[in-house]
Amino acid sequence: MIKKILSIDVGGIVIQKCRDWLINHTFVLYKKEDLHLLFLVGLLAISVALTHFQVAFLALVPTVVLILSGCYGVWLYKRRNDPNLLTYKIKEERKRLCPGYQQNIVPISFRELYFPSPASLLGLFVIGFVINVPAFIPFFNNIISFDQSGVSGVFQNLIAVHAGIGTIIFALLIFVAESLRDDTKERASVLLKESLLFPLAVLEIITFLCLIWFDKQNFLAFISITVVGIFAIYSLYALIKILLSPFELRKKRLELLKDRIKRSINEAINERVGNNYLLKSLEQGDIALNYSYLGRKEEKDYVLFRINDNGIVGDIDLSILRKIGEKLERQSNAKGLSFYENKPKSRKDPTLSSPEDTPSDSGPTKKDDFFVQIKKWDLAVTKQFHQRVDSESNVVLCVRKNLLEDNLGLIDELTGLVQKAFHIEKEDNFSEELRLELDALRDQFIHAITVKKLTDIDDFRKTYIALTESFLELMYQCGGGYDPEQAKKEANAMFGGWTEIQWLDEHIRDAFMAVFATADKELIHKVSYIPISIAILGVKKNDHFIFQKFIKYARAFHYHALEISDPKLQKNTYEDGITWLKELTDFYISPDLELEPKKIEFAFQVLLELQAILKTAYDKNHKESFNQALGVIQVLLKNFKPAEEYPNAEHLQWELQRANSDQKKALEEKLNNQKILEKAEMDFKNKRNQLIFGLAAWIFKRIRIGTDQDKSADYLDGLKVLLPKTIPELTELFVITHDHDIQNWFGWNWWDLIPDGEVHHIDFGSELEWLYLDLVFQTITSVPDADLQVIKLSPSRDLAFLAENNSSLMQKINQIETSAFFRGHLPTGYETKIPILKGLLESAKSDQEKIENDRVRNAVIHPTKLEEFYKLFIREFDENASMRGICKDLGIFLDESKGDDIKAEIDLFGYNQIDLKEGFLEKWHVHYVGWGEQYGEGFGRSEDLHIYERFYEQLTKELKTDAVSLIPDIENLIKEYGFAKPFLFGPFADSFEMQNLRHSEKFIPQWQLGREKKDYEKYPFYLGYLKFDTLEVPVFRIPERGSKKFDKTLCLVDIENIGILKQYPPIKKVEDKSLQRGVFLFNVIDLNVDEERRKKLVEANPDWLKDKTDPENYLRQRVVINIFEKVDFEVKNKDAGIRIVINPQADNTTNV
Repeated sequence: MIKKILSIDVGGIVIQKCRDWLINHTFVLYKKEDLHLLFLVGLLAISVALTHFQVAFLALVPTVVLILSGCYGVWLYKRRNDPNLLTYKIKEERKRLCPGYQQNIVPISFRELYFPSPASLLGLFVIGFVINVPAFIPFFNNIISFDQSGVSGVFQNLIAVHAGIGTIIFALLIFVAESLRDDTKERASVLLKESLLFPLAVLEIITFLCLIWFDKQNFLAFISITVVGIFAIYSLYALIKILLSPFELRKKRLELLKDRIKRSINEAINERVGNNYLLKSLEQGDIALNYSYLGRKEEKDYVLFRINDNGIVGDIDLSILRKIGEKLERQSNAKGLSFYENKPKSRKDPTLSSPEDTPSDSGPTKKDDFFVQIKKWDLAVTKQFHQRVDSESNVVLCVRKNLLEDNLGLIDELTGLVQKAFHIEKEDNFSEELRLELDALRDQFIHAITVKKLTDIDDFRKTYIALTESFLELMYQCGGGYDPEQAKKEANAMFGGWTEIQWLDEHIRDAFMAVFATADKELIHKVSYIPISIAILGVKKNDHFIFQKFIKYARAFHYHALEISDPKLQKNTYEDGITWLKELTDFYISPDLELEPKKIEFAFQVLLELQAILKTAYDKNHKESFNQALGVIQVLLKNFKPAEEYPNAEHLQWELQRANSDQKKALEEKLNNQKILEKAEMDFKNKRNQLIFGLAAWIFKRIRIGTDQDKSADYLDGLKVLLPKTIPELTELFVITHDHDIQNWFGWNWWDLIPDGEVHHIDFGSELEWLYLDLVFQTITSVPDADLQVIKLSPSRDLAFLAENNSSLMQKINQIETSAFFRGHLPTGYETKIPILKGLLESAKSDQEKIENDRVRNAVIHPTKLEEFYKLFIREFDENASMRGICKDLGIFLDESKGDDIKAEIDLFGYNQIDLKEGFLEKWHVHYVGWGEQYGEGFGRSEDLHIYERFYEQLTKELKTDAVSLIPDIENLIKEYGFAKPFLFGPFADSFEMQNLRHSEKFIPQWQLGREKKDYEKYPFYLGYLKFDTLEVPVFRIPERGSKKFDKTLCLVDIENIGILKQYPPIKKVEDKSLQRGVFLFNVIDLNVDEERRKKLVEANPDWLKDKTDPENYLRQRVVINIFEKVDFEVKNKDAGIRIVINPQADNTTNV
């Protein structure tokens, strides 16, 4: 049909063929990417030209339009589906992260036709031409027989009819415009949106234009007038309905605002998803660049790549960004640097071998076989998705100058790539428009409070709750709300944040200030309950971010309530605030705990608000509100007692032990659920007791330092009655409260912080200790000594730490004995109880140590810890074994460690060490950092000394010289014996000062600035080199460990001709082959398990074991670490080296 229409009155086969091809391919685009609007524009342009002009060659113009539209469509399709673009990744990530979110483009476009924009105007023009142009195509009269003579008069009156409809439309527009004089902008927006006056007026104007442009009509002319007429009736209907129904107006107004808020939040989600994806690609090394929050860099240190356009980063081509990273990586590698950590410089070529051969090692092992990692900020992208770019902030990439300063061609290439990678778009002002709209809403809200319009205030309350629901709805579509930790991070984030929630927060804060100024009870109640209502919404949707954000208004409400001068209004107000917290917990948290135990976290936050209320009441010395809040804390979740219900966890455990196999699975699941509930109950009780203990400690400090003692004593007495009465219970509460994480969670460290701009150290743990000691001595004084002897404190690692002799708690116990304050404060005779308290603490410490010893003794060595130890050992050994590395590099190393010849005549060399077992246990309270590293470093250095010793023992030539003659003698020896590649090794025990190396002009130290760098600098004990004309002699220090056997000795060797370093299997018998790892025998023996080895040690009773009171128990808590190798340097040419002995009285003679 379409092809038939287009071929009327068209001359030329080429044009027709092109047109047919474009139609077919454009339909493909239409099916794939909703590009039908572009197709219709071109199609209608051709139809109008063919019909109106009836000239074949003029059809070329619309055909060109269609070609251009098709080309644009192809480009747009490819652009939208380019997997290298960040926007494409955002779309894919949204599908993955937000399966409940479906964005249907067409309905959104139609819903926004009411708002003037290029997109809406284009859509309306397309619709207008679709309903009008067919009326001017003669083809339709040919296919349908229709007598036009009887309706010719009607066609002549079409313009008059349209003029009448147009008059009605423009009258409605004037009416809506006039409504702005008497009402709010939101009302006019709702009227325009629901009545669709803008699209209606545009369609009518398009119809007028068509009637003027074209002079022939057919029967289809009735379509446009019918559509516009029905449209006008609907518009009038919607307009009158909203004007006559305040409820409908409020409803539509809220829908409009929610839609706009959702759009804003959706854009914010896309921005977050895009930036998270970008940062993840950068952090994980997919793109060899970093991100820098600090976009401003000094041009003297960095090459800055800029974007010249203004706007926002609308898209980023990740493939180009990756290409930029690859080019910079190649440039960095050329300078010995790399973006990546531990990137090897090169790998050895694989050796051809049969499957039966031993696999060879192809990877680098030395530290200097790797590139040096570039600092994080030396290669950094400085703009994220949707960040603003302007003349003041247009740097998108910065690179350290020393990486690029010698490659100007690369700088030009990168400049071009940067321009392609970052797509800059015009900044959308939608967010600013929405902000202005919400600011107007706030002004109306505050105005309603000022003039006390209760009905309007209720509408605003519903509006703010609806806006929060919109946010939570989108959060739910993306996998649910924030958990407590996520909410805390979001609230404390330095950058980003949900601006929509920040706006809402600002509105409520301003409303708070306004409503308390009215001193109207009902107004205060209505407005102040809004944030509580929003917090309740957070509980319902399990979103801690919304809950934490708005439940904090409870403390602000209490503060403002106590500022009210009217006693009756003050009482009613603060009672409301405290009651709201109780009701929130009773009605919205407690009923769901059985099914959702995690909701106990909301109750924890309620405790924090009640704590803030208690502190405010104390600060303002309002005992009545203090007592009321304290009373609420005591009864909070009073009915949540799963531990007292039947069956509790203890009973279910008993049933599980007696159940058969069919019953066990169901019972285990039930037991796990019950344990979770009972843990939630215990956690809440602990939090409540910790709150009271911490607040009491803070108030007790004021008594102790003499601040408001009379007032503080009264408040403290009210708190003390709620604390445990027995010493074990009080100690247990003190220990779990003393934890730093608990102190930070309650925020106690901030209570005494002085806002003076200085750094202060707040030690709230000391205040907890003072209160604990006060409460203990208040209790212990009245208890007979005989009863105190049977008291046992629950042992724990934290209590054992506090009971250490030099701990702050023990120091305070000693101070109390002589403290003037405590002498007047504590009951008489408390001094006699001090040794008893110390004994209780020391006994608990001993019990904990016994528990830990038993655990260490019976624990199994963890394979993961064992593997960690071995990897750290190997890494440090490879970095510190200089002699091995030199021999490998020079090709005088032979590895026969995997062979069958165990060379029994050669002794094993290595560690046979008794050490702590704790380092090999999982989740131990002490972290053994770098433990394997110490073994590896020591082994590498010991091997160097071992190889040096083999040198020294096998060489037969020896020179005795003094320090002054050393360097000339070395030069003469090299010439005399013709050493081709001489190396100098020695302990250099006197820091080579004795050998006059430092001051010799022939010695070039490795730390000298401007020196020519040598390959040997990668070895840890390389000191520098001696330079004799063109010959260079590398100098290496061999670290002596323990004895000074080789003090003041050196070995000068022709390294490539002296011999070979051989590595043999590190075993004495074939049965030990299973213990071999690489070139080492590696075995960690648990002495609690290996009874034979333990008994031998006890019988041998070495010196280090003699002072142990219980050698058997001591050894059961230890391991034996065996790390051995079998290595030997075989000197094949004894003439290729000479021993040098440095002696002040040397006769400078050479002995053979």
